[in-house]
Amino acid sequence: MKDAFILFLKYPERGKIKTRLSTEIKDEAAYELYLCFLRDISVMAKQVKAEIIIVYSGPDHATFDDFPQVQSLRQRGSDIGERMFFALQDVFAKGFKRIVLMG
Repeated sequence: MKDAFILFLKYPERGKIKTRLSTEIKDEAAYELYLCFLRDISVMAKQVKAEIIIVYSGPDHATFDDFPQVQSLRQRGSDIGERMFFALQDVFAKGFKRIVLMG
């Protein structure tokens, strides 16, 4: 049985991530904090006995340095509910039987 662990992420772009937090701290600090979050998530995700798949919002063909060799898909849909629905639909279509989505 194939299991998948979807990481539902935003691509790290200065000024476009942690925007509510960046009202209290500078964009650069919010960006660096988000990179730290990604590093922590990558350590945790590697302990899961499932294939990791990143489903992200951001530019086409983005890469995530903390997740080398990990398949990624771009999010689609007009709101978070649709984006999560399509993420699950797309990963089930790849033949996975059990999926956990974390975002």
